[in-house]
Amino acid sequence: MASLATQPEYHSHRRDLDGPKELVPSSRARTTTEVWPSSLRTFAFGEREGQYLASFAASASIPQLPPDEFPRVRVDHRFGPHDIMLYPQRWNHLAPHLAWIERRELHRELHRGHIVAYVFQTHDWDPVSPDSIYGRVSSDLLARLKEAFYEIHLLVLPLLARARTYHILPTRTISECMRLLSDLETLNSTFWETARLVTRVQRGIAELLAFRLFRLDVKHHVGDEHFVSDRIFDYVGVFTTDEVMANMLHRLGVPVFGVLRGLPKSISLSSVIHPVSWKAVVESQAIDSLGGGEWNQAEQNIMGGPMRSVPSARSSQPRALSPPKRSERGRSPARDSSRQISARSRSPPRASRAQSRSRAQSRSRASGSHRDSSPERMSNYPRYLLHEKPRLSDERRRQHPDAPVRWRPRTWSTDPGHQASMDFKLPDWAPQLPPWLAEIAKSVDRSVTREWRLSAIDTAHAVPQDIFTKPLEYMLPPLHLILKHEKRFLYVIRAWASLRDFWLRRIMDVDTCGLPASTWRKILDDKYHMDKDLALWIESRNAPAHGTVENGDRDIAMADHITSLQRDTLHERVSSLSSRLRAEIAQQQPPGGVATASVRYTRTPIAGEDLPAASARGAVEPDNWGHHIPLLDVFYEFRPRCLVLMDEKSFSDVSAGPTRWHEYWDYEHSRILLFDRVSRVPDDHNGSGESEILLHDATLSWHQSRDDVCGVCIPSRAMWRASSNLITDDTGKLLLFGRSTSRAQGTDSIGPSDRERLVSETEAGEAEGGQGAPSLRSHRPAPPPDPVYGYAPKLPNGFELSQFVIRHHVLAPSDLARADVRAFLIWELEEAGFRFQLRRMDAHVLKSMGIWTAEIQVERDAIIQQCWGGSDGFVPSGMGIPAQTDPDPRERVASIYNFWKLVRAWPRVRDVSNLRQYTQYEGLSMEQLLEIEHEVWKFYAQTFYDYFGILPTLPKLMPRNPFVDVKT
Repeated sequence: MASLATQPEYHSHRRDLDGPKELVPSSRARTTTEVWPSSLRTFAFGEREGQYLASFAASASIPQLPPDEFPRVRVDHRFGPHDIMLYPQRWNHLAPHLAWIERRELHRELHRGHIVAYVFQTHDWDPVSPDSIYGRVSSDLLARLKEAFYEIHLLVLPLLARARTYHILPTRTISECMRLLSDLETLNSTFWETARLVTRVQRGIAELLAFRLFRLDVKHHVGDEHFVSDRIFDYVGVFTTDEVMANMLHRLGVPVFGVLRGLPKSISLSSVIHPVSWKAVVESQAIDSLGGGEWNQAEQNIMGGPMRSVPSARSSQPRALSPPKRSERGRSPARDSSRQISARSRSPPRASRAQSRSRAQSRSRASGSHRDSSPERMSNYPRYLLHEKPRLSDERRRQHPDAPVRWRPRTWSTDPGHQASMDFKLPDWAPQLPPWLAEIAKSVDRSVTREWRLSAIDTAHAVPQDIFTKPLEYMLPPLHLILKHEKRFLYVIRAWASLRDFWLRRIMDVDTCGLPASTWRKILDDKYHMDKDLALWIESRNAPAHGTVENGDRDIAMADHITSLQRDTLHERVSSLSSRLRAEIAQQQPPGGVATASVRYTRTPIAGEDLPAASARGAVEPDNWGHHIPLLDVFYEFRPRCLVLMDEKSFSDVSAGPTRWHEYWDYEHSRILLFDRVSRVPDDHNGSGESEILLHDATLSWHQSRDDVCGVCIPSRAMWRASSNLITDDTGKLLLFGRSTSRAQGTDSIGPSDRERLVSETEAGEAEGGQGAPSLRSHRPAPPPDPVYGYAPKLPNGFELSQFVIRHHVLAPSDLARADVRAFLIWELEEAGFRFQLRRMDAHVLKSMGIWTAEIQVERDAIIQQCWGGSDGFVPSGMGIPAQTDPDPRERVASIYNFWKLVRAWPRVRDVSNLRQYTQYEGLSMEQLLEIEHEVWKFYAQTFYDYFGILPTLPKLMPRNPFVDVKT
């Protein structure tokens, strides 16, 4: 009789949560004799997988095994929950609760059914203007999403606080939902993007509900071997190759489907049925022209999106008046373009400056009676000069014979915002720096001597100089291009308001480095033009589609009506739940935030963990292990914590390189594991080699090839230190390699030919369905993307718009000049700039140190988000004061701690006091905490200048939010 494919066993040992007794079923309709494989009743053969699928239920159908790319190949184009919540998933030992996701019937009644199964409707998205492709989600839908998320978050908080297996907690899901809700509240998006964000929140809520059900089963049922559920619950289910796991899930009432390598001998081939295609089970609806405006062409190619209508790249409306310009007297138009850059980078002669100053003073005296004397004037704002020319590599720029060869001088203004100036004063309405940050910018050492020292070859973690050979890039428009004088501000603020949602959304979802100041000046002056060939290509690709959105009025009722009283009650409940959630988080969460996954390769057994760890090597090592080399898979560390299955080509590259390896053996999966000696894996387990070594499953990723980005291979649970060298020599050099089999791929991956066949099947199925679903068709090569818009159409300028929608509020152009509105928009710009700079700074430093991985990025993003409180994304919501600028020092404790944890990984941090030493051993007074806070901010500003050559944007005090409703 064929057995299941080998899979790391999962043993539930957690007994640390409480659950309501009324949720525990008591009846036992099935018997405990229904165990694998004697009770298997239905078998199917998956032709694409080449494996047999089995079920405990005597049903007439078995779902087809989802492909590895699911749901990546067929991306969710529905207006509702993700397909992942409606189809059985593969067993994931890092997220076992996914098998408990409930199957719910889809509906379009917002205020009656569960929000998880609500299907996004066209009336849930309101365009900011009749012809705009950007709009906002309806307030009722956003309130329902918040209500459901706050309720389940409050229920799982005690479970998170008491858990001991942190690597399987859905902390990333919680953080993502909080950020997405903040983004939906703050930014406008396209119809398609809004539907996708709502869907991601729905999926997160469904996963948290499943996590709670999973924990209740762990508490009440897993430990009782005699418990058998009275029915199959409305769960999605799971595919697994683990016999023990299949029996346990079946006993708990979770639908489970086994994957077998062969058919049991007692089953005849005539009884084997064909599985139901997953494309037939997953509900899908196409999105039509309402979803235009995506900027990421790579994402469009993957998803094969349908043709969408977009406005033309060049607007047909008359051009707005030009912005205020400096005097161009005495300069011919022909020479203006050639001297534009050089004129900005040079100061006028001394005599000319004196004449200009006298003329300016005379004009000031002549027009003084006509000027506005209100405090909102910005005429006292100086005109900044920003040197935008690229760095020159000739020796004349060196200025000194002792300069290191690697050093590149900084040729731009290092303080364009005058943050370190003593006599500089902002307008009265502008956001101000907190008192504890007032001296930070002035304390930064901008001397050439420091630049030389940090660029020297013999300096530990020398500062990379490549970034100084290009123009300086800004993630957001720099303020010295906006705050110059009143007339220019009223012009450029409209240009930024029209681009705000698009650009903030782009730098959140796409890893972009920003734009040079010259590009930002063109955007704000309405002089930026897209390449003509690219504009024509975008316009032809996004031709109006003929399909329409099927709202399903014939068989499903439309959204129900809600009275104003019910709406007010809903918003009051959301506000109450939000307050309770903040209080619970503040009470339960430690200063360091939620524990994050370790970055170690190995781990020690958790107390009470029941693992099949052998005490002696001889009890688990197969006979003639050394003779099985041609049959063993070899995984090597391609980059830190990333193990890739070796093939002939990679063996040639690795064996010819200088890398030396630590050799380990995995008897359970018949593998040889090679770790780079630079990783120092033996230090993790103290070099012990005569006992089983557990691997950290949340840290390592296992890949089928170098091109496998997702990591589809089955992970190794544990390993043994090699008792002798099989494929390496005593120095660790790779010598021998047997042909790697495809067995490591197991049931969790498919080959390239299968992927091609899957794509063709998907196209054929979509063509037969006739639902207008997009196909993965190829297109002619696209031109290079635009630096600003990518592959999205050019947006209209601010003077072509009669109204602006910001944070769900409709503003007239005159409203942008109000002191409270302009103050909040400038604060939002600086606060978002600080957050994006912090993320970019951390990634840049760790990459220069050679320790940047995808796992570390997840861990660092969680810490960064905690620096301003954790509830907002990179765009501040404005619903509360950010933690790092709260006037109350007691409210800044958690922010200081997380900020300290972030910078502790950077080079040259020895001058910052060890905060953990104070908190664990000596205790910490408020005065000492404020001193450490000052040290951390000084170190951050200095490090930012060292790596980017400019002073960072420091967060300002939050002004009153004019977009917040008093009731909420």
